[in-house]
Amino acid sequence: MLGFTSFNQTYTVVQMMIKAKRIFSVAHSKAEYDRQVSFLDSLLDEIGEDEAHPLASLVETIGSLVETYETAHLPEHEGAPVDILTCLMQEHGVRQVDLPEIGSQGV
Repeated sequence: MLGFTSFNQTYTVVQMMIKAKRIFSVAHSKAEYDRQVSFLDSLLDEIGEDEAHPLASLVETIGSLVETYETAHLPEHEGAPVDILTCLMQEHGVRQVDLPEIGSQGV
């Protein structure tokens, strides 16, 4: 036995392990990938730019798992950076006015 004193403790640990597996395994579907990206986004919202934050290594781990899925399943855009940005903006319905931090219409 694992040293748990009750069925409830054992059940709780098993449930936590099931949830952890969903996050800490390479995604094999779009749904799993989306779950990892959502988790990564929430971690980044929590720690911001603080590389010394206790969760920073977790961000790196989840980021690597997300990158593994993206490399295997998402198309890589090729071409000049401005062309890639234009393509991504069109794909996601983003206009230049939606990106004021990048530059104005005259840029």
